[in-house]
Amino acid sequence: MHARSIVLFVIALLVLSILPLAFWRIQPVADGDASEFTRRYLAALYARDYGRVYSLLSAEDRKAKSRDEYLTENPSFSGASLDVARGLARMIELKDVRADINRERASVRFAFRAPDANNPAVQRLAQDFDAGRLATLSPNDRRAIAREFEELRAQNALPMIEGEDRVDLVKESGRWRVATNTAGAIRVRFSGEVKEGLAWDFRPLKDTVLARPGETLRVVYTATNRSGRIVTGKARHIDDPADAEKYLEIVQCFCFIRETLGPGETKEFPLVFRVTGAVPDSIKEFHLTYVFYPIEKFPKQ
Repeated sequence: MHARSIVLFVIALLVLSILPLAFWRIQPVADGDASEFTRRYLAALYARDYGRVYSLLSAEDRKAKSRDEYLTENPSFSGASLDVARGLARMIELKDVRADINRERASVRFAFRAPDANNPAVQRLAQDFDAGRLATLSPNDRRAIAREFEELRAQNALPMIEGEDRVDLVKESGRWRVATNTAGAIRVRFSGEVKEGLAWDFRPLKDTVLARPGETLRVVYTATNRSGRIVTGKARHIDDPADAEKYLEIVQCFCFIRETLGPGETKEFPLVFRVTGAVPDSIKEFHLTYVFYPIEKFPKQ
């Protein structure tokens, strides 16, 4: 399993999944209804308005994953960070939009050009999309951020990335909905253990997640120190099947560092992961076990 930096986490969740409603620079297309719905969906996705995204999913997808599950696995932007993301979204360009409709199904393909959220200049101006930091700024300071982004765009100096994508739709009760085939996703199971006398209760809050290839998701483990003293521990992972690391990317993990809990203290440890698009069709499930040890008894690699 390969560790990824928090920067890649930001780019995965911002650039690959955010496309708001304003400033769509596209030519009108014949199948405007499906295309317009796709824009609304991409708008919510780009802005990380996942409550809105969930409402646009197909009934089959919503049956496979509840709203609470979806929002836990996909933390949303809010407040000032959402405002900044929406501001950048206004600079996204869509072109070559093609909606292929076959009765109750549609496939909408498009090319896009978007601000590069992984570029240091973009991160610096956006305050790393940190809602707390942005909230401390005055309204004038936040407007100044938006103006600076606009000036960079006007000067053709705003770092951009380009790509192509596709959204599949299904019509339900006369309205388009996004069909992501969540029910056919890879099942990823999680478990937690402690070893060598570590007096912690340690477990995942949810033991099974459905993950589509390329989708970045978040799960949370919880640990409670049952002893009467401060204890430091470190976790390692066990993969099943053994070659799961070929198909799983760990973006953020508590296992990268040691963790310390005070007497009776409880902490939540987030784990952000992604299933790659190279998973063989024969693999339907992964099982990840995280094992915590006292730091002094952590196995040598």
